[in-house]
Amino acid sequence: MRKFPPLHPKAMKSRPALTALILLPFLGVASADTIRLKNGTTYQGKVIKEDPEQYVFEVQVTKSIKDEKRILKADVASIERELPDQKAFSQLPLEPASDLLEASDYQARIAKMYAFIKAYPQSTYIPEVKKVTAQLEQEQSVVEAGGLKLYGKMISAADRQKDAVEIDAKILAAKIQNAAKNRAYVAALRQLGEFEKDFSNTDTFRDSLPVIRQIFQSYRSQIASAVTSYPQRMKERDAGLGQMKPEDRANTEQALAEESKAVKAQYDADKKAGHKWLVPDQWDKPALDETLRYLDQETKRFDNLKIETQLNSGKAWRDAWSAIQNREQEATTEALKAARSAKLPARYLKQLEDAAKAAGLKP
Repeated sequence: MRKFPPLHPKAMKSRPALTALILLPFLGVASADTIRLKNGTTYQGKVIKEDPEQYVFEVQVTKSIKDEKRILKADVASIERELPDQKAFSQLPLEPASDLLEASDYQARIAKMYAFIKAYPQSTYIPEVKKVTAQLEQEQSVVEAGGLKLYGKMISAADRQKDAVEIDAKILAAKIQNAAKNRAYVAALRQLGEFEKDFSNTDTFRDSLPVIRQIFQSYRSQIASAVTSYPQRMKERDAGLGQMKPEDRANTEQALAEESKAVKAQYDADKKAGHKWLVPDQWDKPALDETLRYLDQETKRFDNLKIETQLNSGKAWRDAWSAIQNREQEATTEALKAARSAKLPARYLKQLEDAAKAAGLKP
């Protein structure tokens, strides 16, 4: 959270270019030629010209500023040249594909691999690139067939269908965990509402309870800190504004007012839409207090949550699906009855009933 108001652009001063030049030997460029001088100085950049006496070396001062240095070969201890394919290889997405990627995401990665292979057919990196490409293509074929990658493992379309309820619960649990990992607690808690509504009778929901409680604790810590620090933050903000020139202060106060107005408008719109979890303005004490009260209320509710261990909607789906695939009428009838008792969401019940009809069974 911001403690001081941001300086208006007119109040900011740029550093002298001389500072950048002084720091020049310490600025590096990824995947570049490296020259080490006999005095210990190291430069990273690109050799753009060379004659018997010297190198003309281009270095990156900033993102947009380059400088040319003439370095006598007599002063050079060593030079390491960037190979043409090194930089291209370093920019390839070589890490394992993330969970829940779409087929189009795989295709984008694969296209980059084939572009490298075409551009650098003799590269020593080709075996590794081909190995990664083959893995991506294998995973893409699974996804295109209706499967997915979850927790680093590929799940075929058939296996996904067999355990649809539990796997869908795992997908949502993974999204909640990823949102929380990125400190997007409101997004995580909004998804938690769907998770509890549809999958509270799954093993995945039960296994996720410790993680859910940790999300409550982390978000509460964040909001409680904002509430506790509110008086001091206001004091520091006012002090910062008081030190500004009149024009800069007016501009900053206007920017702060517009920001608070936008956050308040979104807060009110989300509240009107029925969202339980809202994003409060850090400068709005009543909104922070309201968020903290609701957090405590929901934390207490989850601590006292009664989980019906006799109902298992994941198992109910698996049993019903198996009975339908085996075309066993009696088993199907009993399994569907158990699925309804397990409070399987309506959309899953409909899928089972449709599958039973398609198999020539009475749902």
